[in-house]
Amino acid sequence: IWLGDLYACGAVGEAVADLERAGKRHAVITGVVEGGDPEVAAQIEDWCKAAQVRRRFRQTNIAQIGRPYPGMMDLYIDETNLYNRMGLYTKQFDWEDMWAIADDITDTEAIKAKAQDIIDTSK
Repeated sequence: IWLGDLYACGAVGEAVADLERAGKRHAVITGVVEGGDPEVAAQIEDWCKAAQVRRRFRQTNIAQIGRPYPGMMDLYIDETNLYNRMGLYTKQFDWEDMWAIADDITDTEAIKAKAQDIIDTSK
């Protein structure tokens, strides 16, 4: 909550109470924004980064090619947990489906552009 110039800090308690009633997660950062309080700046930056990650997750889908066999825990994906906690949807593909999709793609420029897009995403 931005307090501006010389305004009293009275709304934080009410805002927290409203967020609690709504079941929304929240945090209160106390300190001076203008004036160079490095701890406040670091906390705000951390929350902004977390919000960016959450937004990206909500715009992302995860695909899994193939299915793990029973006991193959190194490739297990808890799809329900990913969706409930992060809003991520998991799409399952069989190898046969992937080969059928790949065989239908003949545009080499589109293939190169998509490969470059994937490479750029990892930076």
